[in-house]
This record gives sequence, C-alpha cells and structure tokens, in this order.
Amino acid sequence: MLEKDVSAAEKLRLGLAAHIGVIAHRLEAARVFFHEWHALGKERRQEILEKRLSYEAMWDEILQQGISQGEFSADGARFARLLILSVANWVYQWYSPNGSHSPEQIAHQFSALILHGIAANHEDKLGRR
Repeated sequence: MLEKDVSAAEKLRLGLAAHIGVIAHRLEAARVFFHEWHALGKERRQEILEKRLSYEAMWDEILQQGISQGEFSADGARFARLLILSVANWVYQWYSPNGSHSPEQIAHQFSALILHGIAANHEDKLGRR
C-alpha cells in the first residue's frame, strides 16, 4: 500500500478499508486476538509486538506523507494514528455481517470522519483552524 502512487488520504482510506475488512471477515479471531494476545508465551508475544510496531510505523509513514504534502495537519500525527487504529480495532465489538453496513461502507464513513472531522465549518470549538 505504501508503494501505491496515490495521495496519503487515499492510502489512509485503502488502509482503513483493508484493516476493517480483515476484522469484519474474521470476527471471532479478532475478538480472541484483541483480548488474549497478552496471554501468549513470551516469544510469540514479542513477535506480535514487533509486527504491531511495524504496522504502526506504516501508518506513521502515511500520516507523515500527508503532512509533508500538505494534505494533513502537522498537529497530532501520533494521536491521529492512535485514533485511526482505535476506531478500526474496535469494529469487532459491534460489527455484524447481518447489519446494515458493509465493511467497505464502514471504512468509507470512518475515513470521511477522520479526514474531514464532524465540525460543519472545520473550526474546532477553541476557535483554531
């Protein structure tokens, strides 16, 4: 995904869709993983931790690309990553394959909220732009 010749915003959308898609199609595995990964043996837990750090670094790279190209605000890149992954990781708690939204629709809605926020005028309540 990082190698694709698309904007950082599009990489964010693609990454979020892929992440949510995996969780939605493997709900039981996601539930077990997010609750029980810490119970793994030391070596396996370390392996998971290294993969998680690598995955987080990929998101950091997307966000930094967006910042350097003027697509994203330079404020709070770390918090943006935490928000993105928290939103995506929590899908297993409430998503239902029988629900009214597909994983792709959920990813689209989340991407729009992440990229554009919920404020109608894109000004935060502290008056900053």
